[in-house]
Amino acid sequence: MRKTVFLNTNKVVISGNICSDVTSHQSQKGEAKRFNIAHNLSKDEAMFLTVVVLGNAKSTVESKVSAELAKGKPVTVEGRLRITKNEKDGKTYFNHEVLAEKVYQTETKTIEISDDGSEVKFVDEDMPY
Repeated sequence: MRKTVFLNTNKVVISGNICSDVTSHQSQKGEAKRFNIAHNLSKDEAMFLTVVVLGNAKSTVESKVSAELAKGKPVTVEGRLRITKNEKDGKTYFNHEVLAEKVYQTETKTIEISDDGSEVKFVDEDMPY
């Protein structure tokens, strides 16, 4: 007998700059850390997401979230997407959050793009040559 199974996958990997202070709050699963990141979609447009670090993931990234990761720092976050629905004053709002499993501090690189867009090269600003 052959059976077809559809695997539901909810995996998010997103990079951006932390754009809020890291805060702590109590949740049903204990203390959680929360911060916002801005992911640049283009020169004039950004997407803002809330990152929530819960449970076992919190102990994995606790020191990074507290010490190294601060407002303005670039990060990459791996986790699951959660969308919640809230109503306020008769209006419906949807909140998009990433439930973080891993948080990495990311390096920034400067690139040069040729006028016709055919060539892209990384520029190492620290190198004297």
